[in-house]
Amino acid sequence: NRDELVFEHDAILQEGGNRTKFEVKVTRLEENAIVVVVRDVSERYRRFEAEKRFVFETTARQKDAEANRFTRHEVKNGLLAAIEICGNIREQFSEDF
Repeated sequence: NRDELVFEHDAILQEGGNRTKFEVKVTRLEENAIVVVVRDVSERYRRFEAEKRFVFETTARQKDAEANRFTRHEVKNGLLAAIEICGNIREQFSEDF
């Protein structure tokens, strides 16, 4: 019966002061025996964060583009309605005067 525990840990190494993300896996083999595996997952974590930022920024740009299209459409419709109203008023004034 093997018990396993997996967790992540951030550490700042002396070299350059960069933050390093480790994945630690502890497995109990027997009553008095365990295996500890420590892996540097910093690059994988950075790629994941970069992909997450890319998706967020792309989604934000798409939402902005949709909002701009909607706004342009609404402004255009409002302007066309205003032009039509001005034309009707002009006709009324030219007929009355």
